Amino acid sequence: MRNIHFKEELQGNLRIEVNCFDLDKNGNGLAVYKGWTLVIPMALPHEFVLVELDRIVSDKWIAELIKILIPSPDRVSPPCDIASECGGCSLQHLSYQSQVLIKRNYLYNKLEQIGINKSILLPIKVDSNFMYGYRNKAVIPVKRMPNGRLTMGYYRSRSHEIIDLNHCQILDKRLDKLIPIIKQDLENSQLHADPDLIFKDSLRHIGIRIGVRTGEILITFICGSNSIIGLYDIAKSWFNRWPNLMGVTLNIQPQRNNILFGSNTIVLQGKDFIREYFCDLHFNISSTNFFQVNINLAEYITRLICSWFQKEHNINNIVDCYCGIGTISLPLASCGFNVKGIEVNKHSVMQARKNSSLNNIQNIEFIYGDVAELLKKFIPCSQAIVLDPPRKGLSNEVINTILKHRPNKIAYLSCNHLTLTRDLRSLISTSLYKIESVHPIDFFPQTMHLECLVLISITQP
Repeated sequence: MRNIHFKEELQGNLRIEVNCFDLDKNGNGLAVYKGWTLVIPMALPHEFVLVELDRIVSDKWIAELIKILIPSPDRVSPPCDIASECGGCSLQHLSYQSQVLIKRNYLYNKLEQIGINKSILLPIKVDSNFMYGYRNKAVIPVKRMPNGRLTMGYYRSRSHEIIDLNHCQILDKRLDKLIPIIKQDLENSQLHADPDLIFKDSLRHIGIRIGVRTGEILITFICGSNSIIGLYDIAKSWFNRWPNLMGVTLNIQPQRNNILFGSNTIVLQGKDFIREYFCDLHFNISSTNFFQVNINLAEYITRLICSWFQKEHNINNIVDCYCGIGTISLPLASCGFNVKGIEVNKHSVMQARKNSSLNNIQNIEFIYGDVAELLKKFIPCSQAIVLDPPRKGLSNEVINTILKHRPNKIAYLSCNHLTLTRDLRSLISTSLYKIESVHPIDFFPQTMHLECLVLISITQP
């Protein structure tokens, strides 16, 4: 960010012409005017634009893009009609080649801050066949408006306003074609719908998930209670209409917070899971299980982890931290490693054990509990660990356990550059570890999000 020393007082609704010089972490254009940083949704680097100042947020002016005076040569027409409003995607108006370049530079700048040389940063792995239509899952808010109309869609960026949609370009096409039908049926049902749960008996979200390699689909009502009249009839009509719909479930989330799923799921029709093939293995996946949304690139990165460990002849035992339903653990075990998968989500551990039995894999154990505590137990007998934490990254306790017991190899997979670089700084600051390579993977085209695998080796066994 540019150095800004003096800020002249500005008023809202002021229209000004500025040059956009970069994008922020959310994909908004950035400009500077009289000492202020301006955040301009839908503006691109190297564009000269007319904007109107709106409001100050976190010491920056949010400005509305009024007119593009000189467009970027990298600007393209978004295929989505609501791309400028919907908060689901932030980069549809930027050519894909430029998206990749900007995300790589953003990652490199973060790594450079902790002294990592760009020579170990590999090019971003992309799947050019799936710049759109890559997501195998969506959880979509629904709301019944005062006029009786049902709104279904994602939130506007920096807002709690739902942008109504009939299609989503980044969803698997087989899911996308169901959206207008689901929406119309919910519209006709007169069910009360409110994601904020002002009324207890409300539909909050609709979850849809597909097994990309099997074509099996699972639909989930996410509601504030199980006493909503009419859900069973809708579920039955969908189940009878679509042969590849394996089940319709009801997940109960009665808390007024932003946690999507509750702990209780009821089957209304069919089964509570779908099948998927991943790394030559069979997986059963429920509506609430975490599973990477971009299966082709997730498989690529899992195979990369397996092959890296296989090159080391002294690795026999591996701990997979935050293992979920076993999407990394089970491929590792199928390669011959003895694996302990540890996970704080009890339902995920139960599903992982079922997936292990499904594939008849014996050399693996899934354990439910706090990752920091379980790691202390299993790391002394392990030569390598896999880290795939939530966005908040690793706790100090986990990092201290790693530094104490010094496994030979660490594979760290992250979707958050900020917590990744924080944790890497802690791991390499003692010179016990060195980073061998950094593998960015574009799991999420049309957004600023970027998955990153870092392969780390010990320097002092």
